[in-house]
Amino acid sequence: MRYSEKGDKKFAEQKWKEAEAAYRYALDEDPLSIHALVQLARTLYQQENYDEAKSLCRRALDIDETKADAHLVLGHLAFKSQDLRAAESRFRRALELDPKNEMAYIGLGALLIERQMYREAVELLLKGSELYTQSPKLLYNLGLAFLRLQEYEKASYYLKHALDLCPDFADAACNLGVLFSKQKKYAEARLYFEKASELDPECPDYSFALGVIDAKEGHIRSARRCFRKLSKKSDGTLSDKQRGQAFLLAPPLGRAAYLIFPAVFVWSLVTGVYGSPLVFVGFGSLFVWLSFYWFWYQSKFVGALVLGFGLFMMLSGTIA
Repeated sequence: MRYSEKGDKKFAEQKWKEAEAAYRYALDEDPLSIHALVQLARTLYQQENYDEAKSLCRRALDIDETKADAHLVLGHLAFKSQDLRAAESRFRRALELDPKNEMAYIGLGALLIERQMYREAVELLLKGSELYTQSPKLLYNLGLAFLRLQEYEKASYYLKHALDLCPDFADAACNLGVLFSKQKKYAEARLYFEKASELDPECPDYSFALGVIDAKEGHIRSARRCFRKLSKKSDGTLSDKQRGQAFLLAPPLGRAAYLIFPAVFVWSLVTGVYGSPLVFVGFGSLFVWLSFYWFWYQSKFVGALVLGFGLFMMLSGTIA
C-alpha cells in the first residue's frame, strides 16, 4: 500500500499520529505531492499544530493555486484565529474552485452564522443540502441558522435530522434543548440536554443547561446543587455570564435579599445608634429571616454568617 493511501485510511479512522507518519513518508518519496501536503496539513490541524499546517498549505498553493482543499484548510485556520474576513475569502475561493465541496459549504455556513448573517447562511446551506442530503454537519449548521432566526419548526427538523444521522452529535442534541427551552417546553428540553451531557460529560455547558431547566421549572434547590457541583467539578469553569444567569434565575425572594442586604446593613447601623431598640430588633429579625434563604439556596457558610449577624442585632436591641 502506498504511503498516501495508508495515510488516507488512518485519517478516516481518526488515527492522527499514524496518518501524520504516513503522509510524511509520502512527502519523503515525493516532496511535490499536493495530496500529501494538504492531507498532512489537515492531520496537523486536528492535532492543533496550526503553524506547520499553514506552511504546508502555502507550499501546496505555490505548486497549484487552484487546490480547493488547501484554501479550505487555510480558511479553517483563519476562522480558528478569528480572522473572519480572511476565513470567508478562503472558503469562498474553495467553493469557487470546487462548487461541490461539502466542507466548503459547512465552513462558510458556520462562518456566516458566526457573523450573524443568518439569511445568507440559510441560502447557502440549503443549496449545499441539495447536494449532500445526508451530511450531519451541514444539516446541523442549517438548523442552527434557523434557530437563530427563531424559525423553530424548520430548526427542529434539520437539527433532528442531523442527530438521526449522527446519534453521538452532542451539539445537535444541545441546540435541540435550547430550541425547546425557548419554546418553554422544558420536559423536551431536559431530554436533549441530558443526551448532550451523556455524550460529552466533560462539557460544562450541557450540565449548566440542565441546571437552568431545573430553575425555570421551579426546582431551585436542584438547580443550585447542579451549579455548585459543576463549579467544583470543572474547577471554576462557569463563566461570569453563567453565574449571573444563575443569580437571575433565583426566586424573587433571593433577588430581593441580594439587593436589600447592603441597604439593610447600613440602615440597621444607623437605627442602632440613633433609633429605637425595637427598630434594631426588627431589622435583626429580618436578617434572621433572610438567612434561611442563603442557607437553603446559596451558601451554608454565608447563611450562618447572616443568621449570626441577625441574632446579634436582635440581642443588642433587646439589651438596649
